[in-house]
Amino acid sequence: MLSFRSPIAHRDEEPLRETRSRVQLNISEKWRDFVVANWHLGFTAFGGPPVHFQIFHTRFVDRLKWIDEQMYQELFALCQALPGPASTKMLFCINSIHGGFLGGFLAFCIWSLPGAIGMYGLSLGVSKIGDKMPSPVSSTVIRKGDNR
Repeated sequence: MLSFRSPIAHRDEEPLRETRSRVQLNISEKWRDFVVANWHLGFTAFGGPPVHFQIFHTRFVDRLKWIDEQMYQELFALCQALPGPASTKMLFCINSIHGGFLGGFLAFCIWSLPGAIGMYGLSLGVSKIGDKMPSPVSSTVIRKGDNR
């Protein structure tokens, strides 16, 4: 014996499954877009904020068209006016506009990770130096100190 809900539930189930699979596909495509658009920026964006802003404009306004020129200029002014690293705020804002908070957070992590790994590696190296200066360094310091 079939209940009244059974044919309706069965009829509505198929589009729901199809919608869920499309949403999952869209989410995975969106995350892939964020990674592809941002993965190399933390490794290659040298030169400080003026260079970063030019790279962001070329990538996100001209090439990917995630935002338009007016939005870019407004974000630029806002990020410059607020305290903190302007290029990091700009990258976070552009990615947040395109994909919400999680997109901005992912872009921030991708942007910051290479520098964080490098600083951690240097800290490990510095911690191995010890209290005594190596002899080549101490002889160089002493020689330079004698030149008066």
